Amino acid sequence: MSNFTDFRLSILPVRCDIYNPGHHVHYGLARHDALRNTTPIRITHCEGNSFYVRVRDVVEIWYDHHPDRLIEALRSTSGEALQVVEGTTRVKAHFSKGAYLFHLSKNPIEPCVPLGSRLQRRGIFMSEENNKPERPYMLEVFSSKEQKQFASNAEKGVIKGFVLDPVKPGCNSYSPGHHFHWIPIFKHSFPRIEITASWLEDKAFEVSVGGEKQIWYHHEPERLKQALAQCLDRAVTTTKDRQWIFIWCGDGCYAFNCSLEPLEDCKE
Repeated sequence: MSNFTDFRLSILPVRCDIYNPGHHVHYGLARHDALRNTTPIRITHCEGNSFYVRVRDVVEIWYDHHPDRLIEALRSTSGEALQVVEGTTRVKAHFSKGAYLFHLSKNPIEPCVPLGSRLQRRGIFMSEENNKPERPYMLEVFSSKEQKQFASNAEKGVIKGFVLDPVKPGCNSYSPGHHFHWIPIFKHSFPRIEITASWLEDKAFEVSVGGEKQIWYHHEPERLKQALAQCLDRAVTTTKDRQWIFIWCGDGCYAFNCSLEPLEDCKE
């Protein structure tokens, strides 16, 4: 049983694609750090995005790209709960069921979110006063089995939406026209623009993007046809300059990775 207190940070991680010191901790480093020794430290806020860090008897100034989130963690932890991975600037703020991770920098960096600012994270708008989203937003969660990106209201179930069956087995390709890999979904699927799409024949769909009609192809046409038939008006979007179709289904978006080139049948 953990001796650490139970708390949850109310401030969500900021939208940032950088894994350098001062920004996010890459999951590969996080897994490696789980096996490394840690040392208790003390951190106090200095000003802006700078923090006084005391490791043993040495005090330095380190920096973080999202100071408000680290400040909230500091208010919730004490003593042995705050530790640094030895030889790094990666900090763990332990709570009863795990730890929040922070990758600080010894060199000054510009914050990705200034102190006290209004945050925007993939369509989520919140104030620093209450941190309550004003409308559903896309989470950093993608189901490969369902080819679906979930939204913040996913726990409430489908709201005026629909559910598709899981994708059919027998295809392991992430090429255009086949499955989505989760990495490009997170990196390149925003911003999105509204489109219209309709089935033509076989694997071909007519897609209108900005008034220009194109023919896109998908390896599982029946599933895409089903989503188009059940979705609400104006619920179909794409990412600019990519042949990606996202269809809002009530608690997230089903994602279809299309191709400009005709497709052969998938090989098992």
